[in-house]
Amino acid sequence: MILNKFSVCGSVLAAVLAGISIVGCGGGSSSVSGAQGSIKTTGGLTTTTQTFTTGVGSSTSPQQVQVTVNGTNQNATLPPGETITSGQSVAVVPPTTIINGLAGPATRGAHAAPQAGTPGEVDVDGKNTGLTVTSGGALSGYLILTPGNHVITAYGAFNIVGGTAFSPTTLTIAKFVFGVIVNADGTSTIPGALTLNLPINGGTLKNGHVVTAGYPAVFATHTGTLILSYSGVIVSKTQPLVVNSSTGFATATYNALSNHPNLPSTGLDSVEFDVK
Repeated sequence: MILNKFSVCGSVLAAVLAGISIVGCGGGSSSVSGAQGSIKTTGGLTTTTQTFTTGVGSSTSPQQVQVTVNGTNQNATLPPGETITSGQSVAVVPPTTIINGLAGPATRGAHAAPQAGTPGEVDVDGKNTGLTVTSGGALSGYLILTPGNHVITAYGAFNIVGGTAFSPTTLTIAKFVFGVIVNADGTSTIPGALTLNLPINGGTLKNGHVVTAGYPAVFATHTGTLILSYSGVIVSKTQPLVVNSSTGFATATYNALSNHPNLPSTGLDSVEFDVK
C-alpha cells in the first residue's frame, strides 16, 4: 500500500494520457509469523508513472483524474492543491496493501495515541484526499503524486496478526507515515519492497529485530530513515540506500535496534519511513 490526507471528491477530468512504466515491485511472501514474541512479514507496492498531455488545474478539493494502468482506464485521486502541467509525469500509487497481513483500521482503544485523522483516513501533505485504508489494509483507490516531496499519513489503528489460531500474536500500529520523493519522471520512494521483524504488543525491542525498505535503484545516492514511536520510546535509525544485486532495489537495512523491554501493550504509536 504509506504516509497528509487522501479524499475522493471533486470533478472527473478526462485527460489525454501517454506513457506508462512500472517503477516498483510488490512485496514477496504473504505469510506472517509471530513466533518468539515477534511479528515477521513482507510488503511493498508496484507503482507506475503516467505522463499527461493535458494539464489539470489546482482545486481546494480532491479531483478525480483518469489514468491508464496496465492498458485499462482508471480514476485516480489528485490531492487538494496539486496541479498537473501538460507534459508532466506523475507517480500513480495502486489500491493494494503495502504490508502483507495488515488489517484495519480498528477502533482506537482508550490508551491509543491521540491522532488528528479519523480511523482509515489517508492524508497527503496534511490534506484529506478522501481515500481510505480498507479493512483488508489496502488503499481504497489510485492516488496521484506530483513531482516534489510529499508526506503521506495513514491513520489506524492497524493490526498485523501472526502466531496460530490457538495462540495468536499481534502488532498494533496506530499510524503510518511515508516521506516520499517523486522525481520529474514519476519515479518515487514509495517502498517497492519491505520486510518487518518487530516485537509484538508488550514485547521487547532488541538487536535481532530488523526492518528493510527497498526503493528504485535511482535513489541509491540517498539515505533512508526509520522512526518507531512508542509511548515514551522513540527509536530512529538512518542508513544509506545500497543497491541489492538480487532484488535491484536501493535498500536501507535498519538493524542493531536499541534494546527496549516491556513495550506498551497498545503497540506502536507510529511507524515512519523517510528518504532524503
